Amino acid sequence: MIRSIQPECKVEDRDALGLIVDADQDLEAVWAQIGDTLSKIGIVTPDHPDPDGTLIETESEVAVAHRVGIWVMPDNRQSGGMEDFLIYGIKKSDILWKISEEFIDNIPQKIREFDDRHVSKAKLHAWLSTKKLPGRLESAIKSGSLDVDLDPLEQFICWLNDLFA
Repeated sequence: MIRSIQPECKVEDRDALGLIVDADQDLEAVWAQIGDTLSKIGIVTPDHPDPDGTLIETESEVAVAHRVGIWVMPDNRQSGGMEDFLIYGIKKSDILWKISEEFIDNIPQKIREFDDRHVSKAKLHAWLSTKKLPGRLESAIKSGSLDVDLDPLEQFICWLNDLFA
């Protein structure tokens, strides 16, 4: 993904470019890699991601996009990924979420087949498997099981609107 940033910034007739990346295990390392990549085409990034999503007005001679937005999953503040971001939208009162979390947490470490960095993914998929259409994220959204009006999901939507306005 990082390798595609420079060519995407140079696409003709593009006013804005949104970059959405997982922080995975190290937010600072991912942010530094994005900054290094963008600096090679004259785009300067702040030292840290903006908690509300980073927006940069470009003045680069090389980049065609006039505005670059960067969102580092899950919330521009901590390490994680898209699954952690989506978990923010699960209602605290959702009993099936609590059961799904407990199910994954109670699998003994020595017999787990997934890596610790995928615990959130395992919990989210366990929860999705309890929905009317098991495993379908769009079904959870359409049914109201996933609340997109909660932070940081709402912040993400605001960032998208600001970027592409």
